[in-house]
Amino acid sequence: MFSKFQNPGDRSTGVLFADGAGAVVVGPTPAGEGMLCSAHGSDGGLADIGGICAGGSARPASELTVAEGGHYLHMNGKAVAAYFHGVFPQIVARITRLSGLNLDQIDLVILHQANARMLRTLGAELGISTSQLVVTVDTFGNTGAASIPIAMHAARSQGRLKPQSTVLHAAVGSGMSWAGSVQRWR
Repeated sequence: MFSKFQNPGDRSTGVLFADGAGAVVVGPTPAGEGMLCSAHGSDGGLADIGGICAGGSARPASELTVAEGGHYLHMNGKAVAAYFHGVFPQIVARITRLSGLNLDQIDLVILHQANARMLRTLGAELGISTSQLVVTVDTFGNTGAASIPIAMHAARSQGRLKPQSTVLHAAVGSGMSWAGSVQRWR
């Protein structure tokens, strides 16, 4: 529900984010299927480059925070993009190493859908083929945490996500937090 936190006067964030929802049902699987590995981390020192600064416990909503626009999403786009470019290769390297798989053994790569051009550029730089990379941001926008389940649904609807497909997921969020996983789809 990004629309509830977007400043209609801020062209730097208002055109980037979209509302969306998605879920994936996770359950027990036989060995070698389901989640093969995962990793996560964060750099709290970069918390100020994107997020919502007011309305929570540290700065409860008040006349001042509302007047300042502190309850709106803010983002330093250049700093977030630089973090994204720096951390995604590290996430991909870490989770492929943890999974014991080479990138060419991954059927689909589903990344946080932040920016289509950036995803395609990163994919090319990392050696991810266009047939592996799933891009839906140009259709649905950046739906934040919903972007990976939405992209999984799109890939499945297109016949790209099939039983036994090996899928690499990676995402970056406010904080700056990140997570990645490799799964074998059942």
